[in-house]
Amino acid sequence: MFRLVLNIKLSLPGLALLARDTFYDDITDEYVSIKYVSEALACLKRVGFSVESLTTLIEELYFGQVSDKSIADIRKLLQEIVKKLKAEYLANQSMIELLQAISGTFTGDNKHYVSLRDNISLLNKPEVTALFPIEITTDVQIASIDFINSFTEEQTAELKEAKDPKYKKILHARKLIRIVTADFIKQYCRARGSLVNYKQLYTAIEKEKLKHSLPRGFEGYIDEFGVLYTRFKKQIEGFPSDCDVEMNSTYTAKDDCYIFSARSSLAKHSTYFYTNEYRQKAKKSKFAIVKKMGIDIDRLRSKWVEKLKITNPQFQEAVILELIYQTQARIGSNSNATLDKRTGVYKKTYGISTIKHKHFVVETDGSISFSYPGKAAFKGDTIHYQQHKLLPIDKPAMQVINWFKKINGCNEDSQVFSVSAVKVRKLLKDLGAPEGATIHKLRTLKGTTMMKEKIKNHPFKTGKTTVSAVNKWLKEEALDVGIQLGHMSGEKYTASTAIAHYIDPVAMLKLYREARVAPPKTILKLVGITQNSMDTVQ
Repeated sequence: MFRLVLNIKLSLPGLALLARDTFYDDITDEYVSIKYVSEALACLKRVGFSVESLTTLIEELYFGQVSDKSIADIRKLLQEIVKKLKAEYLANQSMIELLQAISGTFTGDNKHYVSLRDNISLLNKPEVTALFPIEITTDVQIASIDFINSFTEEQTAELKEAKDPKYKKILHARKLIRIVTADFIKQYCRARGSLVNYKQLYTAIEKEKLKHSLPRGFEGYIDEFGVLYTRFKKQIEGFPSDCDVEMNSTYTAKDDCYIFSARSSLAKHSTYFYTNEYRQKAKKSKFAIVKKMGIDIDRLRSKWVEKLKITNPQFQEAVILELIYQTQARIGSNSNATLDKRTGVYKKTYGISTIKHKHFVVETDGSISFSYPGKAAFKGDTIHYQQHKLLPIDKPAMQVINWFKKINGCNEDSQVFSVSAVKVRKLLKDLGAPEGATIHKLRTLKGTTMMKEKIKNHPFKTGKTTVSAVNKWLKEEALDVGIQLGHMSGEKYTASTAIAHYIDPVAMLKLYREARVAPPKTILKLVGITQNSMDTVQ
């Protein structure tokens, strides 16, 4: 029966492709690192089921060496193993998906077969992986491109605005284009080993005339999941899409600097890429510094509050520090500018140190409201103004508010502060801030502190919940952090930036531990631990 199911699926690659599209939102969203192979196998072993046993089972099922009667028992066994894995705090999600796919394929559900085919390499058994070849349907990509090109950019925009069903078909066609190229990469890598030379793969894709968004000029390796590696085979964090890459000639195996920079045609500045290992060390150091700042913040604040006297030569620096502390505003610099999505032109943006008099209002309730085009101002179809409010909640706040009242009414186009962000940073350092402390880390401190308080009162103390429920709760609560810190995605506030950069990942991992559910791969990646190292989290 299993072999029959497989033969049916292998003879219908187009159907498999369509089924895959139903559960792949974006091919570039979440590539699985090759390190998950060993972690997945270790996870399987912990519940008393060896990779050899699973490999033998798959081979016997494939070649029809198991009776139909036994299949029901096997499905039951696999479901029990999945249940045990799900009960593990750090269960490997990819292995769970693989086992569910094996069990589900018996039902004839094509989606499960595609999942099985895509995850089979987790077993690290090339002979088994070879049983599940991926047919590259270039005709599907060609047809999808032709369909998209049948609409002009203006027509596509109109369909999107009108929420026309045709626009959904355009989105569907875009996904199919990405899927075909991703399948080519997967099959190419499987045929040659776990890691392949990137330039050779790029040349092969170009030869096949496949549409892709691979970076140009990268030197190193790539795996079947689209993860890039240095020439020393160290995994790189992130993936530069459809842009030119400039390799760093000074990069060595020491891994103490960036590997390459990438810049799209519209970008004003280049983005720098590092290895996962480098980033994890930097993240660990960052949150260690934030922790020290949290311990020391009351002392630091008392020092700059002492300077909130208009006669003090560092009065303005102290005002900026207090404003950032109270509102979590970005400090900004005079060179800040953001690409206007609507016009393609870079426009001036502001931080709290560069605001003008027109950017604040003295309210009748005694507070000060700030509104200015910040970092995310021009990313959407309309201008988004960063907004903060300083309330008269304590003496330092009142000192700052009273100063703004005194200067209220000046030329609206004149700058409020005459000191630069550099001087504010120097003051923080001179006050005795921990080594490595920065103004920006005050925002990280706020994000982490907010989320830790929320996690203390999470509703999953009994452990009777699901990972999807915990994921949903975390995203909803982190959105509050995103709103507080002014994180935007297009025209909407987002939780993603806070989760990725402003909340200590160990705090989030503890949430999943207390809820007794397996954290998603994104959280594990942020915290930089393997799935079988529970004792990493204190």
